[in-house]
Amino acid sequence: MNGPFTVSCIQFTSARDYEPNIRVVSDFVRQARDGGADFVMTPENTGLTEP
Repeated sequence: MNGPFTVSCIQFTSARDYEPNIRVVSDFVRQARDGGADFVMTPENTGLTEP
């Protein structure tokens, strides 16, 4: 890949359940894509679930 490379970093507070986390992150990823991001980085706890 040559030329500019746009990175987007997402930060959010995760919920206890997987589905709300994915819903929120999906919205942020779409916004980043629409803003021209080539790569989107999410927090390590994006898929966090608690027993």
